[in-house]
Amino acid sequence: MTCGRNLLPSRPGTYCLLLSLPFTRRIRVGRRGSYRFPAGYYLYVGSACGPGGLRGRISHHLCPLARPHWHIDYLRQAALLEEVWFAIGKSQEHAWATLLQGMTGTDIPMPRFGSSDCRCASHLFHLSLQRRPGRIRRCLPGEVRTYLPLPGERIAGCDA
Repeated sequence: MTCGRNLLPSRPGTYCLLLSLPFTRRIRVGRRGSYRFPAGYYLYVGSACGPGGLRGRISHHLCPLARPHWHIDYLRQAALLEEVWFAIGKSQEHAWATLLQGMTGTDIPMPRFGSSDCRCASHLFHLSLQRRPGRIRRCLPGEVRTYLPLPGERIAGCDA
């Protein structure tokens, strides 16, 4: 299958994973223990400032994992990755997380998820299945682009 990975820039930037979970599940998140994740959409905010930039980091999120490393890796094993929103340039990770936290209709399913290295309450936000996540995308600052993973898309170089 042809992969759209080359459409992703290898420059630094900020990204938001839009995931869906069709039914409520209890998911173990490493040493943090098990948490109840209600059905709905999940928005996970991150930054890609290391080698490979956005392409490298988003590729990680497209690869199936034998051993999860980050908090989001545990949720990704149960949820479907619907879209990736990203902006090239200086990291806006904390600004995006603050904006999402303040939006009506979003809640924090697990405190400090993905934010153990900063002061944000969380980098993961939940929306009910009745909400339209695309409207949220338009509220994010910067020139935000959308990457749509193909169903079953696999990235060359994945260990799976």
